[in-house]
Amino acid sequence: MPKRKNQKNTTATTNETSTNYFLEFARDINASIMAYYMNPILQNEILKNINMYPQKFDRGKIIELLQNPKANERALKELAQFIENNILQFKRLIYYFGGLLSFDWYVEPIINSPEDLKNSAFWKAYRRVLDWVEKFNIKQTFPEVTRQMMREDAKFYYVRELDDRIVLQEMPSNYCMIDYKSEHGWKYSFNMTYFLQPGVLLENFAPEFSVYYESFMSNKDRIIDDKQAGVRAGYHNGRYFYWQQLPPDKAWVFKFHNEMAGIVPPLIPLFLEALDLLEYRELDRVDAKVRTYKIVNNKIPLKEGKSVNSIDAFAITADTAKYFNAYMQAGLPEGVKAITTPFEQSEAMDFNKSQSSKTIYEQGNSRFWDSAGTNLGLDRATVSLVKNNQDVDYMFVKHIYTQFEDFLNYQIEKISGQFKFVIHLEGTEFDRQDRINNALKAAQYGFPKIWVAAAMGKTQRELINLSLFENAVGIVDMLEPLSSSYQKSPNDNSGRPSKSQSELSDKGEETRDVGSNENV
Repeated sequence: MPKRKNQKNTTATTNETSTNYFLEFARDINASIMAYYMNPILQNEILKNINMYPQKFDRGKIIELLQNPKANERALKELAQFIENNILQFKRLIYYFGGLLSFDWYVEPIINSPEDLKNSAFWKAYRRVLDWVEKFNIKQTFPEVTRQMMREDAKFYYVRELDDRIVLQEMPSNYCMIDYKSEHGWKYSFNMTYFLQPGVLLENFAPEFSVYYESFMSNKDRIIDDKQAGVRAGYHNGRYFYWQQLPPDKAWVFKFHNEMAGIVPPLIPLFLEALDLLEYRELDRVDAKVRTYKIVNNKIPLKEGKSVNSIDAFAITADTAKYFNAYMQAGLPEGVKAITTPFEQSEAMDFNKSQSSKTIYEQGNSRFWDSAGTNLGLDRATVSLVKNNQDVDYMFVKHIYTQFEDFLNYQIEKISGQFKFVIHLEGTEFDRQDRINNALKAAQYGFPKIWVAAAMGKTQRELINLSLFENAVGIVDMLEPLSSSYQKSPNDNSGRPSKSQSELSDKGEETRDVGSNENV
């Protein structure tokens, strides 16, 4: 009896041959297309596909997606973009939370000994750190990342260090997959089939992607045998078939829900309320049109002594009633309808009646903002109420600072040598004045003036440079000292200094508005 061939090996060989054929075909067709069809339109389409993929679903499908976000990550991201593009309230909410953090920062040196400050290497390291942070441009980069996080939850980036700046290159989310968590957060692998698309250029990515691509297209590493498992099961040379594991120091995931690997848009609880606004807008449009309609109901007269149930009871024939009804209709404006009936009552009916002073859209809008819980939807907002709401909103996004600080501290640790520095992020655009006041009070007792500069949104280098410049020019000596209360004349306005607007109570705000405490 002839020996049976190993079916498993035959299947593996067949699969490998099929896959090799597919990759060779894809590479050849891609090369031919790139040679003849490289144009701005194609490049523009590739760029838009990185983070633009809105998709509309019917309500039943949406409920199905919401019930199982784990299995519908991509569809929920597409739905979030559709909602943002069509509902301004939702878009405002994304930009509100995305722009709430001010990203004021300062670098703190970890000084183990006062002798460190006498070491020239320390000051060189300090300047390298400031150079890196300023080239990165925190105040421009991180707000953009935060808005993307508010849209989709997780966004994938790759650190690119160029000659004059350091940027986070956004990677196409649909080709990235979170696959493990390190001490510095989630990490991801990249689907190398992305480069088989017409128009995608390797030179638009970091140089190491050319190496990954060559490895991906080479014969030896296309099919990975399970027996060749390396450090991580299923991976060989840092790659699992077409998924390339990217270096953890350059590939970063910034995630709103950092405690779980699943991708769930942060504003997903508002999806249904937001989509309802689309329906309510259409209903209000129809309702407004219906309110302009009227019906004139004419009564057909009865013959004297006849009842409706009598034979030949009507004083005019149906044809005559039809004629005069048409004659009347011709003289009525658009939106008014004449009908003729044998009913006892004759009246003009309209539809301009409402049980509520608010339209259905206005009611839906109120429900949306009530669910959102932000001060953007407050009807009667006082200073104290707005401030309290801003504090609550800040707590919703404050944890994002931790991820960004971890990223920055990891990067500057690589360039600071034997010395250690940490960077701190703080504040919102709304609490700036309070932070300035607190920092100034602390500075009076000897606390760092760098805190004042950070609260004002200035960098340490700006503080140092301007201070040195003022001292060199002698600006301080040119300024007159501030007058104290003992130097004022009796005719000067006196009294306690006015509180800031944020410190006023509701009663105090009312008093200031009417001016009842002003000196006469």
